[in-house]
Amino acid sequence: MDSPDYIKRTEANVVDSDATAVFTYGEPTGGSLATIKLAEKYRKPCLHVDMNVIPVIAIEGYFLLFLDRTPELPANFVLNVAGSRESKAPGIGQAVMTLMVKVICELNEVCCYLPGRAEHIRRSIL
Repeated sequence: MDSPDYIKRTEANVVDSDATAVFTYGEPTGGSLATIKLAEKYRKPCLHVDMNVIPVIAIEGYFLLFLDRTPELPANFVLNVAGSRESKAPGIGQAVMTLMVKVICELNEVCCYLPGRAEHIRRSIL
C-alpha cells in the first residue's frame, strides 16, 4: 500500500482477511486497539490474546478453540495477525511466530519448520 498512514494499512489487512488475531502484553493500545475496533466495524471474527494474562502453555489451545468456535471461517482462511510492536513489547515477535508455527502444524497435521533457519530465511527475503 502506498499510504504511510498505518491505519489505512491496518484497515486493509482487516478487510482482506477472514479473521484477525491480536497479540499484546497488556491491554491493546494504538494500532492493536484500532485493529480490534476495525474488526468489529467490519464484523470480522477477532481474538485478542493478552500474553500477560493467558499462560504461554495455554495460548495455542486458546487460539485453536477460537478457530474451532468460528464456524464462518472457510476451510482455507486468511488470518490477519497483529499486535504490539517489538519496540514496545520486547520478545513478542518471536513468541507469536513460535505460536503461529505450532498452530499451523496442528491445523495441517504436519510441520516443516526448521528451527534456527528463521534468520537465514528473513535475510534472504529482504
